[in-house]
Amino acid sequence: ETILTNAFRSMLARAAQASELEAACYLFAPAKDAQSGGHRMRPDWAEGGRPLSISRGSISSALLEATGASRAEMNRMYNQLHEIGEVALALRERGGRQRLLRLPAPLTAGSVHRTLLGLADLSGSGVEKTKTQRLLGLLRAAEGSELKWLVRTFLPHMAAGISLEASVLPALGAAWVIQAAQTSSVQVRATADEIREAQDVVRTGYALRPDVRALVDALLEGGLARVRTACTLHAGVPMQPMLAKPCTSTEELLKRLIGAFPSSDNGVVRISAEFKYDGQRAQIHRSAAGEIRVYSRKLDDMTSKYPDVVAAVRRCARSQQAFVLDAEIVAVVSRSTGDAALGEAARPGGVEIAAFQTLSTRKRKHVTEVNAASAAVAVKLFLFDLLLRGDEVLLQWPLVQRRAAMREEFAAEADVLDFAEAIDLDATAIVSAAHGATDMPSASASAPSASAAAVLDEALQRSVAGSCEGLMVKRLDGPYEPSTKRSDSWLKLKKDYVESMGDSLDLVPIGGWRGSGRKSRWISPWLMATFDPEEGTFGSVCRVMSGFSDKFYKENTIRYLGSELSALGKASDAAATEAATEAEQEAEEDAEEVGDAASDGEGGSDLDVCGAGGESDDVGSQGGGGKSALRLHRAAPGVDTGDKPQFWFQPSEVWEIRGADITISPKHMAAKGLVDPQKGLSLRFPRFMKKREDKRLQDATTPQQLAAMFLKQTQQR
Repeated sequence: ETILTNAFRSMLARAAQASELEAACYLFAPAKDAQSGGHRMRPDWAEGGRPLSISRGSISSALLEATGASRAEMNRMYNQLHEIGEVALALRERGGRQRLLRLPAPLTAGSVHRTLLGLADLSGSGVEKTKTQRLLGLLRAAEGSELKWLVRTFLPHMAAGISLEASVLPALGAAWVIQAAQTSSVQVRATADEIREAQDVVRTGYALRPDVRALVDALLEGGLARVRTACTLHAGVPMQPMLAKPCTSTEELLKRLIGAFPSSDNGVVRISAEFKYDGQRAQIHRSAAGEIRVYSRKLDDMTSKYPDVVAAVRRCARSQQAFVLDAEIVAVVSRSTGDAALGEAARPGGVEIAAFQTLSTRKRKHVTEVNAASAAVAVKLFLFDLLLRGDEVLLQWPLVQRRAAMREEFAAEADVLDFAEAIDLDATAIVSAAHGATDMPSASASAPSASAAAVLDEALQRSVAGSCEGLMVKRLDGPYEPSTKRSDSWLKLKKDYVESMGDSLDLVPIGGWRGSGRKSRWISPWLMATFDPEEGTFGSVCRVMSGFSDKFYKENTIRYLGSELSALGKASDAAATEAATEAEQEAEEDAEEVGDAASDGEGGSDLDVCGAGGESDDVGSQGGGGKSALRLHRAAPGVDTGDKPQFWFQPSEVWEIRGADITISPKHMAAKGLVDPQKGLSLRFPRFMKKREDKRLQDATTPQQLAAMFLKQTQQR
């Protein structure tokens, strides 16, 4: 944090332009997503924003030409240093630098940012060659350690543990208040409280308006006061959504809710238990001009994917004023035919919620309002919050008032748009239930003489029976808190969090990837598989990255690799560490939001300089000299998977993994042929429970057992 703050202080002292400060923010944290990769060089929601698509071949070719090294020499250096940025620096320091007739202009943050953004606009024949030449131009101009950081920036994954929201922007806020204090007429030192306040203002401003340039412009124009007024909710600019913290039981939920918040004056704490729909989070905006846009939880514009949602919202709005809605899009099927592609004849019979897997198959392109229900997957929209109405921002309104305003502004439409089902509870029943009382007042009109815990348990069962994930329990008097952190006033109870619900499998670790952020020295996620003792085959089921302790990560990385991985950097402050943990907790949910995109990534390995099919031998020198009897150079005999782990392991032990439910998967091959002739089965939202040291490989879950569990589910995914 100190390094970032001082870097921004230096730029501010030199009166850096807004474009340079914006570029520095993006370049300090250039990775968009911890698991699926991708560069983050512009607002996530920017219209027409395309990926940079920098291939590893282009990076290697540019580096070889810039340093004059041979591929064999680069491979030898990589085997010594295990990190491509250090390799680039070492190759140049050994005299490998081209002599140029004219020295290139020094690099600036803005020039690098503009060059990288320009790569996204390239297309047509010869595009790879053009990209290589532009990367080469940057490498030739690099001085000192700039070369190392440029090469690392070219890669779509970075393991430096630096988050834009949690590290970079707070450092900018701290730098601003420190510099302002020192350049005032009476030079003083900014206090710790002033620095924390500045960091909070910048974090909040970016959460409300996730646009680095808008934030920088406001800061330069009028300091923190201007950030407070300019960086707020606007129709057409998606904000960070409010997130909930998970609970593992209704009892835990009630204790945490009561302990975290005081009751009202009359001793009542009102909450609402909403059904948590198993679909895609959608933030829906309508501008004052009437344009409607739909954004994902990760702030990507997905309007073109859901023209039928846009049309439904337009029909159901009772007025023409601007608004911002928080909602969930779910797939639906005909009650009579079970068909996900609904023609006009299917509508009169009504619809019911389908599995999330159905929604993930919906077309992303060429979807129109006319063909959405017949040629694509039909969907239904559930509204649960109204955040802006006209010119009025409603974020500080209590939920009960926001919800009432939402019902005033919108009308339900059968099979197309509805409001999230919810049960409201009062604090008397909650407090009594939390303290184990037996005589309880009625907690709900639908459940007389029942405790709050019993009401929530019954609601959870009903939500799961209705093809939902569980419950979202919210304070009715709470505001909407857009942030990258999960709020204490929203708690979620999902079936995969509850021990008595969800599926538990005994699986075998067969591979893994290098972790990101604070886990960059460890394996995360792990690739897990079933075992067929008759055939001697291992079929992949899922990637697991939840439920592990840091001690477990360290011990088992050393066990499987022989040592921890070499570090590219580490999070230097508690906020960055917390943000990394938060991102890791959400990674599987984010993958579901984009149709399992995280499972399609290549896992964050470095350049393919080792000639091992993309495997990165990025092992440090601690804990075992890099030798391991459990690490393999290729998949173990009998492994069947469509995934591409960075490391392969010798199958050797059994781990208990719990998840939400089992789905058909085109990537994971466990039970292939038993349910679907070409696809296998996968476990959604997997979580590590414990090692089963009492079990041998022969006792692991078999493909036949997995298929049987799938067929017993209420819905066949």
